Amino acid sequence: MTIKIKKIDKNTVPKKILIYGLPGHGKSTFAQKFCKKHGLKPIILDFDETNFTGDDVTEVDMRTDLIEYNSVLSIVKDVKNYDYDTVIFDGLGSFLEDIVSNSKGQSKYGDRNERFKTIFKELRNSKKNLIFIGQEDCNIEHYVENQPNRPIIKVNSIVNEIYQCIKKDNKHFLQVQHKFRKELENLTDEEPHNESKSEENTVTGKENKEHETEGVLFRGEDFEGIEDDKLASEIITRTKDHLNGHGSESNTTAVRKIIKARKDELNNLRESKPNLFEECWKLTAGGK
Repeated sequence: MTIKIKKIDKNTVPKKILIYGLPGHGKSTFAQKFCKKHGLKPIILDFDETNFTGDDVTEVDMRTDLIEYNSVLSIVKDVKNYDYDTVIFDGLGSFLEDIVSNSKGQSKYGDRNERFKTIFKELRNSKKNLIFIGQEDCNIEHYVENQPNRPIIKVNSIVNEIYQCIKKDNKHFLQVQHKFRKELENLTDEEPHNESKSEENTVTGKENKEHETEGVLFRGEDFEGIEDDKLASEIITRTKDHLNGHGSESNTTAVRKIIKARKDELNNLRESKPNLFEECWKLTAGGK
């Protein structure tokens, strides 16, 4: 057997995105904005029937777990025959619940895992861009005491970008980027390290409201290479700027994750800069 070495052309790597957040926090709207920004043409599988963006939504037969599985499998097999370049799974958590079989015991979850594995293989072979949208339990960091299911682990491992959508008030939304493969950074039109300018987006559907999307807040890599005291000061300043007056639990959770990612650096402040350490640690409730 001969080993063949292949070269990966970064310009042909499909986009693989996970967008998660609480209900009504602008996940579908952000996915639409992302597609427009990158010139993508999406087809949407809407498992919660909550996508009112006006983009093309395909019908999925959800009468039973087996029928739904076969319906989705048929769609992802056929999508290569259309000019859509992006497949959006809107309501990933609901879909994974729907395809749990009627088998007894734990085998029903094994059936679900195999079904998702088959569907994902077809998606990968299609070479289409993939966007998964789900609630907070679709993010692997949501699980502390228990283990996420295999499909959730798979999605989190293969995506190149992960965004958390946060609703500040009825008109203001922001996204925190928790994962981005730096090797692909030169291929994106966005600047994921910095805040993007505010834009107004119209949500098409039952509720026709204007949303102001503030873009990516910040991510862990923003703090790399900063000395401990500057790191703490930067986190404190930026956290207060974005959270002051809003009191959003989701916002605070997002910041805590970033603090946790830089925990070793912050622990060095205990002796060198105790006041900065105390302020930063209290602000994030111990970095939990």
